[in-house]
Amino acid sequence: MSKIRTPRNIIAEVQELIKTAKYEEITSMLKIKLSVNPYDKESLFASSLLYQALGAYEQAIETIKLSEYYKVNPAVYWNEMGVCLKHLNRIEEAINAFEKGLAKSKDLNLYLNLGLILMDRREFKKAAEILEPSLERFKDNPEYNLMLASAIYYGYNDTTKIKNLIPAALKVSQDKLFTALYLGLCCADADKDLEACNKYVNQMIYFFSNKSETWVSAGHFTFMAGNPEKAIEQFQKAISINPAIAGAHDNLIMCSQYTETVSNEDQLKVAQNYYTHCVKPFLEKYRINFDFSKFKYQNQNSMKLNIGFVSGDIKEHPIFFWISSLFKSLPKDKCNLFLYINNPKNLFAESLREYTSHLNYVEELSETELATKIFNDNIHILVDLSGHTALNRLATFALKPAPVQLTWLGQACPTGIPQIDYSISDHFLIKNEEELFYTEKIYKMPHSFAPYPAKDYLNLNINRNLAQLDGNIILGSLNNPIKINTNVLETWAQILIQAPQTKLFFKNLSTNSHNYNNKIISFFTSKGIQSSRIIIEPPSSKLEYLLSFNKIDIALDPFPAPGGTTSYETLMMSVPLITLAGKNPGHRSGESILKNAGLHELVTYNKQEYINKIVTLAQKPQKILEYKNSIREQYLNSPAADMQNFALDFLHALQYMWKEKITQMTQQSDG
Repeated sequence: MSKIRTPRNIIAEVQELIKTAKYEEITSMLKIKLSVNPYDKESLFASSLLYQALGAYEQAIETIKLSEYYKVNPAVYWNEMGVCLKHLNRIEEAINAFEKGLAKSKDLNLYLNLGLILMDRREFKKAAEILEPSLERFKDNPEYNLMLASAIYYGYNDTTKIKNLIPAALKVSQDKLFTALYLGLCCADADKDLEACNKYVNQMIYFFSNKSETWVSAGHFTFMAGNPEKAIEQFQKAISINPAIAGAHDNLIMCSQYTETVSNEDQLKVAQNYYTHCVKPFLEKYRINFDFSKFKYQNQNSMKLNIGFVSGDIKEHPIFFWISSLFKSLPKDKCNLFLYINNPKNLFAESLREYTSHLNYVEELSETELATKIFNDNIHILVDLSGHTALNRLATFALKPAPVQLTWLGQACPTGIPQIDYSISDHFLIKNEEELFYTEKIYKMPHSFAPYPAKDYLNLNINRNLAQLDGNIILGSLNNPIKINTNVLETWAQILIQAPQTKLFFKNLSTNSHNYNNKIISFFTSKGIQSSRIIIEPPSSKLEYLLSFNKIDIALDPFPAPGGTTSYETLMMSVPLITLAGKNPGHRSGESILKNAGLHELVTYNKQEYINKIVTLAQKPQKILEYKNSIREQYLNSPAADMQNFALDFLHALQYMWKEKITQMTQQSDG
């Protein structure tokens, strides 16, 4: 029941008495009022408020109608009607009631209640469209500002608009303050405003230290700021408060790949802990026993494999480019491809329709609904492309809707889910002795675990000369800023000091932020390196991003988490890349890429070797020119770029897995 703004009358008296649950007193008072005038609008409407307080919403609706209170105050009439209908889960009727009220009066409660329903239905853009035109009217109302900020954030994430709403939103009551602080943190994070981020995180911790979501938010910010060790502690704090908070487990698992302090054994324990606290309770509640016996009776020699792929990154994202090339290369007479997309519809995703038998958007499906759909689609092999990244559907995989399940591309560490049978890797990424630290069997591809579709990029303008002709050698990084931690910056500073003829070029998703750029420049100037030696370029379109490689002579791979897509694209643009191979599989993607490209000499194994290799190469411009005139061709003719043969190897791997499964099922039934 919502607050009604009316003169101090029977309605106001009933509202006050409801606060203290004096229902008998209300009943007696209304009985007297209605005995005098059975059609008194205010008394009837007050009766409806009593029915609401007692949970008798059907009676409340009938009494509201009988009161004809819309003749007195249409906003209040339609608002209470909508509230009752919502309680009865008659959502469309509730929306209609609120909209009728707004047609009569631009009332705050009508906006808030309609907005709440739309937010619950995930119709964020529609909520924003309804709320935004009346912002000036309610610019000082904290709840209105918070709801509009939330609708914009989840609808289309215009951080500039959200940032303008936050000051008023922060004045909400404490039960809603966390959401306002979270949105403020998201805006500050987008601006790379570390001071503002710290302010919001500290306020979260001050007011909500016992709330697990506080520590997830703090951990995420700390992780993005380049401090994975502290972030791990914060995610662990979240889990200690609520062991079943999946978001903290997901972040902890991903964060563990960005530090050298977490061993392979520790990564396995973290993944198993996720399964124990998040997946097992889910399975106890929703377990479905899918019967795979139907597959045993198919003609195994002539059948085409039904292969399903599940991802929340089928958009302008590296996963899309990998999958697009793979789908084009897989022999269609051997398999049918099914794609389950856990992100909004977009042109990139739609472009895959011609290569798939079925393309499905599954955001709105529950885990059990998605699992049932996959089973009914007769999927033989289901491929996870997310791991523990955002928008994963690992709980669906835990329901085991397909006889064979595997994970690929999402992460290099274990998922923790025993229902996932295999993890795709290669001989450089995961060592034989490390396989025991996985919940999945490791299937090693004969060459690269994931060649990049570089041959899909035609007519690129490649610079075969030095980036500058003034004697300076340009070192560069176009990597995800989350990988450029303090240790990496310290190492790169040492390189600049030892190689004074070098400059360092940065370009990433954060270099459109003055705060981030100032932080980078301040770091290097504090080491005695002139700011003129630091070149920072803002992010750009994909093509312009690729052309940026023409501005560097030597690419520096970050560590311990090296580049993935960026490393492939570095070679594609004919730039030498120096990587530092780490102790864990997640720290060896650079090694795998370079060795599959036949560039073993560009792999280093400790920090000093990494520094020496870069400094030495920077002093040999002729050697750099040799690389710039040969690396692209060497890469394109190597397994690291051979998607055609990889597709055949990938299909062979899946056929092997399927054969193993059928043999196992046959033996079990015979036994």
